[in-house]
Amino acid sequence: MANPIVGSTVTLQVEWFDLAGDPVAGATVLYVQDPSGTETTPAVSNPTTGVYRAQVTLNEAGIWRHRWEAVSVDGTIVCEGSVCAQASALVGVS
Repeated sequence: MANPIVGSTVTLQVEWFDLAGDPVAGATVLYVQDPSGTETTPAVSNPTTGVYRAQVTLNEAGIWRHRWEAVSVDGTIVCEGSVCAQASALVGVS
């Protein structure tokens, strides 16, 4: 799968489960850091128990880091990841 290009909107998603494999509801926040280091907290939707989504527009080339945090009855849970936004759809052209 190719990396998204600058200007693309991506959907970030996390799914929370307990040790038994059951979906877990929790107050969930998404922190996004752009390649320049600016941090934002986009709006998060919760379409079903344990599933959280957010739309992020990649307006700068480079590595976009994200961190999901939730507080549930079992404590704090965290999931981190990243997305690389390319400046152009043309890659490897000389």
